[in-house]
This record gives sequence, C-alpha cells and structure tokens, in this order.
Amino acid sequence: MSQSQSEHQSRRKSTTSPAKPQSVGLKRGAIAKQEDIPKYAAKPSPKKAKSAASTATDSTGNDEIETRRVLDNIPQVALPATSGDKKKFNYQEYKARQEAVNQPTGGQVELPVGEENCLAGLTFVFTGILNTLPRDEGVDLVKRYGGRVTTAPSRNTSYIVLGQEAGAKKLETIEKLKIPTIDEEGLFKMIRELPANGGSTAAGKAAAVKAAAEEKKIKEMAKSMGAEPISKPLGANGASARTLLWTDKYAPTSLKDICGNKGLVTKLQEWLSKWDSNLKASFKKPGPDGSGLYRAVMITGPPGIGKTTAAHLVAKLAGYDVIETNASDARSKNIVAEKLAGVLDNTSLRGYFGIKNKDVDASKKKIVLIMDEVDGMSAGDRGGVGQMVMVCKTTHVPVILICNDYSLPKMRPFDKVTFTLAFRRPDAAAIRSRILSIAYREGMKVPTQVIDQLVQGSHSDIRQIINLLSTFRVSGTQMDFDQGKAMSKAWEKHIVMKPFDIAAQLLGGSLFSANSRSTLNDKLELYFNDHDFTPLMIQENYLRTRPQLARNYAPGGEYNLKSLELLDKASSSISDGDLCDRMIHGSQQQWGLMPLHGILSTVRPAAYACGAGAGGERYQFTGWLGQFSKGNKLMRFLQEIQSHARLRISGDRFEVRLQYMSAFFDHLYTPIANDGVEGISGAIDFMDSYYMTKEDFDAILELGVGPQNGEELWKKIPTATKTAFTKKYNTADHPVPFIRASAIGDPRKEKAKKEVPDLEEALDDVIGDDAEDEPENGKDDEEESMDLGKDKYIKKPAKAATKPTKGKTTAARGSKKAKQ
Repeated sequence: MSQSQSEHQSRRKSTTSPAKPQSVGLKRGAIAKQEDIPKYAAKPSPKKAKSAASTATDSTGNDEIETRRVLDNIPQVALPATSGDKKKFNYQEYKARQEAVNQPTGGQVELPVGEENCLAGLTFVFTGILNTLPRDEGVDLVKRYGGRVTTAPSRNTSYIVLGQEAGAKKLETIEKLKIPTIDEEGLFKMIRELPANGGSTAAGKAAAVKAAAEEKKIKEMAKSMGAEPISKPLGANGASARTLLWTDKYAPTSLKDICGNKGLVTKLQEWLSKWDSNLKASFKKPGPDGSGLYRAVMITGPPGIGKTTAAHLVAKLAGYDVIETNASDARSKNIVAEKLAGVLDNTSLRGYFGIKNKDVDASKKKIVLIMDEVDGMSAGDRGGVGQMVMVCKTTHVPVILICNDYSLPKMRPFDKVTFTLAFRRPDAAAIRSRILSIAYREGMKVPTQVIDQLVQGSHSDIRQIINLLSTFRVSGTQMDFDQGKAMSKAWEKHIVMKPFDIAAQLLGGSLFSANSRSTLNDKLELYFNDHDFTPLMIQENYLRTRPQLARNYAPGGEYNLKSLELLDKASSSISDGDLCDRMIHGSQQQWGLMPLHGILSTVRPAAYACGAGAGGERYQFTGWLGQFSKGNKLMRFLQEIQSHARLRISGDRFEVRLQYMSAFFDHLYTPIANDGVEGISGAIDFMDSYYMTKEDFDAILELGVGPQNGEELWKKIPTATKTAFTKKYNTADHPVPFIRASAIGDPRKEKAKKEVPDLEEALDDVIGDDAEDEPENGKDDEEESMDLGKDKYIKKPAKAATKPTKGKTTAARGSKKAKQ
C-alpha cells in the first residue's frame, strides 16, 4: 500500500465493521495490487434482508475503496539525487540551468477531462520545469477541478508535481516530509479517474464538510443583507428593480462586511472617534499608534479595494455627516481655498433639526471632509498641493485623504502632516464569501474556483468583480470556469507591459503553438502595447532563441539548416517591416498601415523564431537606440570635417567617409605613432593645410574602424607625446576657412558707435558763439581740407560718450548767460 493509501486509511473510521483493515506496506512509487487492498471482515448477518441504510453504507465503503485504488495506481516518480555539500546557493546559476532546459509551450498535449471537483480536498505544489505542460496551465487545471495549489511543500501537501531542475531546498523538504511526487501524466490520470467531489476519501469528506459550512455561512450573510435582490420581480408586470448599481446596493453596512484590511479600518475608526478629544489637546497626545498627532488621515492603496467605502462607513458609524470632493478637480491654490473656505469651520444641519417625531441629536453636528484622488493633483499646479498641506495642518474638522499611489514625489509633502494607512489587495479568501453571498441573493450559481479566478484576473478589485457579475446576470445565472476566465480576461485592466515582458510572450512560443487559443488580434495587442519598442525588442532577441519549428529535425546539420531557414524568413519579414515603417513615419504619413507593420515587424518574425532561449541567454534590451544616437554623432563629425576641408577637397560627407578618411588617418596618426614628439609638427601642418581643428582630429580617430581604429591605437601613444601634441596645437595660430560673423561690421552697430556730442557744445550751437569765435575767411577751409580725420579710408577710434551731470550742465548754462 502506498504512502497516500496508508495515510487515508489511518484517518478513516469504519462504520460497517469493527474490524480495522490491515496496512500493507509497499515501496514508494509502487502500484498497489488488487489483493493488497484490505478486505472488510463481515459480521454474521441474520437471514433477514439488509436495511436501506446498511446498503447505503456498503455503497459508501465501496466508493471509498475505489477512490483509494485510483490514488494508489497513480505512478509516482523518484526524487533526483541532491549533492550532499552545503555550498552557498547561487541563484544566477540555478536560473541559468532552468533556462537551458527546453521550456514547454502551451497546447502541446491534450488536457484531460474529469468529473466536477474531482480534486477537492487535495493540495498540490508545482516545482521545476514540466516536460509537456507550462506551469501556469497546470495550476489552472488543478484549480478547474477543485484542487488547491500552494507554492511551498508542507505537511498539508497531498502531492508534488515534479519537473526538471527543481530547487534543492524544496527537494530536501519533500524528502523529509515523504510527500508523494508525480509528474504531469500522473496528474492527468488522477483527473480522468477520480470521482466527483473527491470521492469518499478523508480529504473528500473534509472538503465536503468545509463546503457545507461555507454554504451555510453564505446563506446567513445573504439574509443579513438589507437590500432586495435584483432578480426578484416587483409589481404586477414583473419588472425588475434595475435602478441601483450592485456596488451601491450591496455596499457594506457594518465593519464585518468589509473585505480585507480590517485592522486598518479599525485604526481609522479609532482615529475618528478620538478626533474631538485630540483637538482639545491640540494634537499633542500621540496615543498607542501615533495617530493622535494628526488632524488628517491618508488612505492609500490600489483602486477598487474599498478605500472610499471604508471611509464612508466609518464616518457613518461614528455619526459624522460626510462632505466629499474630488481633489483632482481642484488643482490650483485659489480653487482649493475657495472650495474649503466654508467647510473647515462648519457644522452639519443634522444637529439642529429632528426627523419626524425624533428629538434633535446634537451629536450629528459633526462633519468630516473626504477628498478622493489626491494623487491626481500636480505639484506644479499653482500651489494646490501646498494648500492641501496647509489645510491638513490647520483644519478644525476631520479630513480623510484618499490616493492610489502614495510613492509619487508630489505626495512627499503629506508625509509629516497625515497619518498614513496603506491598504493592501485582499486575497481570494477575504473576498470569496462576500461575492458568493451577492451571487446567492441574485440567484446565480458561481463555483468557488470561478470566484478565485475572477479575483486573480481582476487583481482583487472588488468593485470590478461585482460589476462583472451584474453584467453576466443579464444573460445567465450559472458561470463555469472557462466563462469566468474569459470574462476576467475581457474585463482585465489595461496594464502597460514592459518591453521585456512583451518580448518574452512573443518569443516564448506559447502564443504560436498548434493548440493555442490566442488569436491574431491578441498578438497584435502586444504590438500596440508599445508599438515603438516591441519591433526593436524582437529585432534584438530573435537570434537568441532555438526555434520550436525546427525541434522535430535531427540534431546537427538538419536542425541547424532548418533554424537558419526560419531565422532568414524572420529577418526578411523585419526588413519588410522597416519599409512599411518608412511609409508610416516618412513623408507619406500612412498611419493606416500600423496593423500591417505590427504583423511584419513583430508577429511574423516571432512566429518563425519563437522558442526557448539559446544557451540560457536572457532577453536583451534593444541596442538600436544607442547605435542610432552614435550614428547621428558620427554623421555630424563628418559634416564638420567636410565643411572645414571644402576648400581643398571635393565631395560631400559620404565621399569624405569613403575616399578621404583613410588618407587623413595615415597623415595624422602615423607620424605621431612612428616619430613621437618629432612627428607632431608634420601632423599639425597637415591639419592646417586642410583647415582642420583639434575636434576634427579626435573625430577622425573615432571614425576609424578595423586596423585604423583610432580610439584603440591612440591609447598606445605615450602620455607625454599626447600632452606635447595638445600643448603645441593650443599655442599656435591656425587658419580657418571662413570669416567669423563677429569680424564683419554691422552698419547699425557702426551708427550706434558714433560719438555723442557734448551737451555744452550742443547749447553753443543753439545759442550761437561770439564773432571772435568765428574762424577767419579761407583759413578754416584749408585746415578742413587737411583734416585726415574726415578721410573715409582712415578709421578714427571712437571716443567714449560722456554724459555731463546735472550740476555741471547747470554751471555751464550759468557761465553762458554771464558771457551774454
């Protein structure tokens, strides 16, 4: 009897006979024979016929024996030998060994079909790389039939699904706990032969008891909900009440209805209940958790997990009237101040008026301000964030701020003025009961594994799951595993994938397998996820794979020839994609060719080259960006060299690169390399003859390739020689093939540089001088003709304009009046 059989038999309690079956020990991995199955000792029965209860008991016992026989006939695999040395674990070496193994692609084998919940009560752990089944498909297969999957082996693990290159630590734990190990074939056989609901084994019975208890809990929760189900008809015409959204209709009404983060919700409730007392103490009493120092709370976490719902529920239970606003709509400082001007010192009218015959409740004067989407504000929006920080410091009413991403730099000012509560995504166990209760009230039958699938597909977004069920309820009342998976994929939030993830999906092979359910639109969706980087990532990594289309060929020549043929087709398709890209981003701007470009540059090359990575290589980031930038820089160097040497050479920059560059290198580098310091003068003279600069010399060295790779050869020149070359070049004058713009005279500047007349002389011209100041006849003309300053070919340096002060001008005027 195998390990699993003996374990199940030890847990079983016989109801038909006091005699206990004997345990037959078998070696691990052996298949139990029919004669090894224990027989039940029969009591001497009376001659009267058996009762109906006795018949049912015998049927249950036979069913249990049959289930054990199936489990015992599952072939087990032996654990691989582990090295006894205790050397330090090297994760990089372990990942390299895993990547060297041929990764299975989806759709290679036909998945088994079994009874409903046939794996109920069994727990599986997948480790290593399976031979014919990807791990994610194996996990989905187990969940489809009611099994449970964990990541690490433990005493509660029923079976280990073992593959190649399993972790050494897991193997030690498996061997220590003596857990049965099977491969994917054993898993398939188990699914095909086990009865529904796990049979009558101890695990199946425990699963049935757990399911019954959960169903009872769901019914109780459904009864406690105050809302009427949508499926219940109202009125004579039978019309359904469709006026409320399910998210509003089944909103939590008590703290026990909150899914996950109950501890944080309790902290929020304690902070709000003590807010008035902390206000009287000027927020100087921190309390056990330090929340007593803050006037405001910041609730952060992913969308759809109940942050806003928890804030409203806590405020309602504490008797506060809620004023809610969206912070992303109030961006500037003035808008924030105007919106909150009448709120921060206000009270609620509910504390002044009674309802019907009820007395006035003075405690309802309290209000709380809830501001959602605070991370939607921008730090540069004219002080909006700063104004919110000031509000949190001076408010006289509780303030609850809500954001999705608290790690943004613009949220840092809130660190010291708010009490932070970081909500996390609830797991499937925290959401399952609430969702099943809603489905029960609406008359829907949704299995537990389907709920888990929806939770996984929506990333624990409760609001999205409820909306999904309300949409499905319009057309049906029963959802199976495939429908849940399809709907969760259709409702999946658009997540921007990284270039490495896109390349891994396209080149991994699962999208292009024979039994893959991925359509052409699914593959094009990966291209449009990042249509700029995806073709570049395919071009960079398509040579790093082992094409799976060549896997059926014999290793060696045939395999290599087929691989080259597939890679040639992939490269041709990439070239066609480049031609299509030129029509899109060129002068024609034919953006309607984007789908065709995605097929030619991404989908078609990936279909030819997809497969496991060659030699365990990882996907590399595209090198085209760096090469494109370097190419532009070198082209700019060529343009500079051609423009400087244009007086001595003919040809454009391309001809300079092909015809002149080699000769330039020989005349510039060779003298310095051979003659050292003595060859510097010849190199500089050659540079001056072609009007080259020191930057052109460095560019020629960088443009060299092969034997003329100047960057490598220049490193071999002694440092003293290179220093002498730079020093001698900088101390000498060099010709230039153009006139600098600063040397050309500007008529406007020349006009502006004219001498400004003195104010005193200007007054003399206006008032007029005495006769004695007038020159003699003929003398002035002769002197004027001999004045060289008026010769246009002789340039006279301009004098600096002097501006007389106000006091000096006044004194000059006084002297003139005295003369007159």
